[in-house]
Amino acid sequence: MAEKPELIVFSQYKLGGVQNFYYNLLSNDPYQAFDKKWIFSDDVNSDDPKLPALFNCCEEIVFPLQQTPGEDAYIRASRLEKLISERAGAVLTNFDLELSTLHLHRRNNKTIFFICHDEWYLSRAVRFDFLIDVFIAHNIEFYNRLRSLLPKRKNDVYYLPYGVNIPSIQRKPNVDKELKIVIAARLQPEKGTNDLPVINRLLQEQGITVKWTIIGNGPEKTYLQQELKDNAEFFTFSKNQEVVNEMANNDIFILPSRLDGLPVAMLEAMSVGCVPVISKFNEGITAVVTNDIGYVLPVGDNNAFASAIAELHYNRQELETKSKAALRLINEKYEVKERSKEYFDLFLRYKELKKKKRLKIPNYGSGYLSHPWIPAIASKTLRKIRKVLSEK
Repeated sequence: MAEKPELIVFSQYKLGGVQNFYYNLLSNDPYQAFDKKWIFSDDVNSDDPKLPALFNCCEEIVFPLQQTPGEDAYIRASRLEKLISERAGAVLTNFDLELSTLHLHRRNNKTIFFICHDEWYLSRAVRFDFLIDVFIAHNIEFYNRLRSLLPKRKNDVYYLPYGVNIPSIQRKPNVDKELKIVIAARLQPEKGTNDLPVINRLLQEQGITVKWTIIGNGPEKTYLQQELKDNAEFFTFSKNQEVVNEMANNDIFILPSRLDGLPVAMLEAMSVGCVPVISKFNEGITAVVTNDIGYVLPVGDNNAFASAIAELHYNRQELETKSKAALRLINEKYEVKERSKEYFDLFLRYKELKKKKRLKIPNYGSGYLSHPWIPAIASKTLRKIRKVLSEK
């Protein structure tokens, strides 16, 4: 029996939509044509909340970024490259770690796909243009931006919206009870979570009380627990289905984020009928959340968020109309099996999409003696000479 090609996925060992994006994708492989490996980079010095558990959808490896004191980028790459075989296949990349490793330790049988999730990824796409074979964006804005930034690579940029599981449960109509509002995100300033108490106060000043459901963890959690202690519940879940089940107990999904692409949590909330009330964290999001579905509001405009929630509070017919529109959109355009098939159809073209090798002199900091192009004996000799000279 012929050996399967290999599909390697890189992401981070922390809570976030990127990890859920990959889980949904890998769990809905229609062909099972690849041997799949998922490598999570773990920054032990980071305060970002870790994943509560691995996903167990394929071979999964946690790669520690800091293994020994003083380890530089070259040594780290030499550790990581041992996990990347010479087998034919594809690599899904996002970050400097795996891209620099694949630069220093070329894998000529691997086609490199780069997933651009939001604004933060654009500069990396340009910097590693010489190495990347295929670019994928799931938000129309970043598809257009990539094609503009890389005019000679337009044909290598693909627009592929992703999908979410469509659950059997849905929120129940809320005719006259307090609105329940859910957020599922890392609880940190970039996600706008510290705006929630302000929005809550603005609503109370209008005589409107709501219930908050806050799913996630992060540095803002203690602050939110203090400020919203009278009308909020806090949850952390180890399984994604638990998140979706809790979302179904709510009416509105809120996300006053400063930086996002196409949030997985938003689509999951819409899949159970929550109405999205979000900030305009990029232009492309307005192509998804249209006026008949929800609200896209200026970043940082808490008054606008309070006004949108108040509108839904007073007009429950509009709440239910938007809820049905959100459900309809997910069913028609974001069903996970259909969307995942489009991704794997592209991955299976890895041989055809592989570009000719393009050279660039690597430079990843001052630790040049660890560079894989420098023979080990020469590196050791130069280190000894440097040590002797420093002691004189």
